[in-house]
Amino acid sequence: MNNKAITVVADENIGYLSRLLARDSGIAVCHMSSSAEYALQVLLNPDNFISSLVDCHSLLICIKISTLLLYTADEEDFSRKIQKCVGIIHRLIGLARSSNTKPPILITRITPLGIGSFSLEQKMSMQEQQVFCDSFNNSLCMLRINDHDIEISDVILAQPINDEKSYKTYLRTKTYTPLSKWQALSDEFIRFIYAVKNSLPKLIFVDLDNTLWEGVISESFQEIRIGGHDPVGEAYMHIQLYLKELSKSGVLLAIVSKNDAALVSEFFEKRSDMPLSLADFVTCEASWDRKSCTIERILKTLRLRAQDCALLDDSVHERAEVAAVFPEIRLLDVPSDIFKRLLFLERALPISRELSTEEDKSRLAFYKQMNRREKDRQYMDLKLHGNQDPQILWLNGLNTWLSLTCITSGTIEKRVSQLYSRTNQFNMTGKHLTPGSIADQLKLGSILITGTVGDKYGNDGIAISAIILEVGTSLVFQEFVMSCRIIGRFVEDAFVISICNKFPGADRLILRFIDSGKNTNFIAFKDRICSIGKNDWKDPAPDIASAKISALESNLQYRHVKVEWN
Repeated sequence: MNNKAITVVADENIGYLSRLLARDSGIAVCHMSSSAEYALQVLLNPDNFISSLVDCHSLLICIKISTLLLYTADEEDFSRKIQKCVGIIHRLIGLARSSNTKPPILITRITPLGIGSFSLEQKMSMQEQQVFCDSFNNSLCMLRINDHDIEISDVILAQPINDEKSYKTYLRTKTYTPLSKWQALSDEFIRFIYAVKNSLPKLIFVDLDNTLWEGVISESFQEIRIGGHDPVGEAYMHIQLYLKELSKSGVLLAIVSKNDAALVSEFFEKRSDMPLSLADFVTCEASWDRKSCTIERILKTLRLRAQDCALLDDSVHERAEVAAVFPEIRLLDVPSDIFKRLLFLERALPISRELSTEEDKSRLAFYKQMNRREKDRQYMDLKLHGNQDPQILWLNGLNTWLSLTCITSGTIEKRVSQLYSRTNQFNMTGKHLTPGSIADQLKLGSILITGTVGDKYGNDGIAISAIILEVGTSLVFQEFVMSCRIIGRFVEDAFVISICNKFPGADRLILRFIDSGKNTNFIAFKDRICSIGKNDWKDPAPDIASAKISALESNLQYRHVKVEWN
């Protein structure tokens, strides 16, 4: 069954919650239970409801402690009750993902049921209920740590019954969850759906004519509609304002337009009243080439993958041409009605509610620096001939520096957390770590090493990091990540050599590598360094690569990087 509806498993106010979700999301809602009794049947026989779970759009699980206690009534042991409750949650998630999809899943916490200090559950005191709830909720949090498509609700549905009004409401409705809580849960779930299904791309390729303004600048500047107290012009103005906010939050914008480059520059100069200027774009590629060719050049220069980018273009033909060459690129199929486009963009590209780091705010400058570096390198390739190696001369001319810091405890800096949670291309294990999981490794004796990188073009910020552990005479890299914006400058070589020199007692480098299918840049690095001097030692397992430290120094490119330890 092709469901594609929001599936709700709840045991209270199901009809009201379903109406809220359908109204506010515009998506069909399938509620698997209409009462606490039906919810219990779902828990007891989940396979009977598989048609509502398989291939669902998203899943909301909202079960009270009373239903869970009925579900585990046959278990006397407290820990077995918890295991059984967590097990059924895993089962529901497994059924929802049985068609190889990963729908967003929101689960509500459970809270004790009581009036003041008096328990409404005859078999459990309030204190016992609290322990049960804490244990179950902690187990839910472990689900979230390893899966970004699962969220635990911040909305506490329970309303303490400590006054006459709430007590009368409870007697009348047999619930003590006010309607405002259900609205808050609906709002949170819808925000979560859009955040998961519409995660922001790293870069948006943006067309110009009839995308950022109405009209074609190659025909007439005077007929362009943008702003000016004109409804259509104001609609385009608000689209530019939204793109401007996306840029401020760290999303890169790049112009890809079939246009004359000189005309584009002239128009932006004359229309300085527009929210967007050429300075807001990492690059401006205006030419009459096929857009797929232009995009290919930009991806190569900025070292980005097509699947991490999106295309904003009003022309269905241009979108189709790009999709034929880059099927993995995200196409923003904007409505033809200009007055519906802003709402479309707000839903397709929701701006993160999290506070931006300084690196987020400076990402445009970072990639502009990368663009200038690449143009310098291309110029050197054309200029130099004979025995001179243009790559070495280019690297030496960058004046690259690397500042390293060892961290053994304390709060994980937000930029470091972002590096471990977002990086794909140069990520040794392919895992996306949370600050909590990084801190857990440090508690077990590992060391977090971070590297701030810069060169003559500017400071790239914290762009490389590893979690290492010294085991006997081996230096084990448990995690190793690097931002794609510094790939190609061999900073990773200097990083590894410097760490090896920091631990003189180690004679072997070990990389706990996992092929994620996305970390192709790390695979190239791993194959390069682990082919050095390993004839006398066999790798102990398929997921472990190694190299003799003594053989690394003479074979890696690192001398162009000035390294210092803090």
